[in-house]
Amino acid sequence: GDAESVITAIDRYAKTNLLMHVGDKKGKHIDDLIEEHNVKVMVELGGYLGYSALRFSNLLPPNGHYYSFELNPRFAKAAQTLVEHAGLTSKVTIIVGEFKTTSEDFLQTYAVDQIDLVFIDHWKDLYVQDMKIIEQLQWLRPGSVVVADNVLFPGAPDYKDYIEDKAE
Repeated sequence: GDAESVITAIDRYAKTNLLMHVGDKKGKHIDDLIEEHNVKVMVELGGYLGYSALRFSNLLPPNGHYYSFELNPRFAKAAQTLVEHAGLTSKVTIIVGEFKTTSEDFLQTYAVDQIDLVFIDHWKDLYVQDMKIIEQLQWLRPGSVVVADNVLFPGAPDYKDYIEDKAE
């Protein structure tokens, strides 16, 4: 039940094996955002094997919670196993299924009144669609942070254009 040792083991494994995860370097930037913005509730789109859930939920306060949306049931099960092994079941909820359907009743189902940070890290061609869903469902409040991985490489040009257009 030691989250740090599980995170360290995954980082060590990823140095010599191909593993899709945010990793130590990019992860540090998100670690800093969690601390700077006093994040209590974080949502992830694309949980994969649970590395981000472990790393980032471990930084949340005791009353904080991390929600990870994962389409693939096998990946979600592996992530759940890692969460349990790391002793973080009270801080992490893994939601299995397609985001556009599982997101509809999320706020009511989990009694969430605000989302402080959204981490988008799944299929790049779904970034814009899912960002629009987040906006439509009014998940964000002033001060909420949205981080999208791999926007520049391998690239999510539609998402980048969408966000840049909104900023203008």
